[in-house]
Amino acid sequence: MPKVLIVDDDASFIFMLESRFTEAGYIVETAGNGSQALEKLELFDFDVLISDVMMPDMDGMELVKKLRSSTETRDLPVIFLTGSSYYEIDVAWRKPELKYAYLLSKTCGLDELLEKVEAILRADTGRGPVMRGHE
Repeated sequence: MPKVLIVDDDASFIFMLESRFTEAGYIVETAGNGSQALEKLELFDFDVLISDVMMPDMDGMELVKKLRSSTETRDLPVIFLTGSSYYEIDVAWRKPELKYAYLLSKTCGLDELLEKVEAILRADTGRGPVMRGHE
């Protein structure tokens, strides 16, 4: 079963995502911020990371910078979610070192998010280069 780490400071949003992914057959771990996510990443291996962009303590961008600097997590596929303007965030955060697969609005449907995760898993054949398909 694929394992997903969901990182967001909004507990109700995490609950909604966790419920949908569990229902779809995923093993789900959650974290309320980037620091908590790093702790989980030390304990478990994940197939995909879904992270809010804007969070207190450590935002999604800083979290992914740390992931990319570690040999154990540098190829972990990442989906960023944001409640901010999609265009502004995409332009501002498109940095080659982050290597995120998708940047989606938090208003996207749960089925769309699930489809993106499934696309990443289908494309991931042994933790090669992370997808660069921004949509």
